Amino acid sequence: KGEGLKALEGRKWDAVVDTSGYVPRVVRASAELLAPHVQHYTFVSSISVYKELSRQGLDETSAVATVEDATTEEVEKHYGALKALCEQAAEAALPGRVLNVRPGLIVGPDDPS
Repeated sequence: KGEGLKALEGRKWDAVVDTSGYVPRVVRASAELLAPHVQHYTFVSSISVYKELSRQGLDETSAVATVEDATTEEVEKHYGALKALCEQAAEAALPGRVLNVRPGLIVGPDDPS
C-alpha cells in the first residue's frame, strides 16, 4: 500500500469511481484496499483497450490489447493494454462488483489530445 492510500483506510463507501487508473499495480492496490469496504467499483477505462480498434461492431466481448511484459509501466507505449490489465486487476479484487466503462477521448481545457 502506498502512502497515498492511507487516507482510504478504515472508511466505507456505497460506490467508488476510479478515473485515474493507468497502471495495474496501482489499480490493484486501490481495489484490494477498498474491496472489503465498497459495494460497487466503476473503473473508467478506455476504448483503447480493444485489440483491433479499426474493426466495426466492437463490444465488451471483443478481444483486448495485450502486452508481453505485464509488469511494464510504460503508459505512453502500452496505454490500451495497460488499461485492459487495470480492468482485470479491479475485477480480481472485487469479483462481480466492477463496471468497466470504455469511453473514447475525455478531454477538457488545455488537454493536448
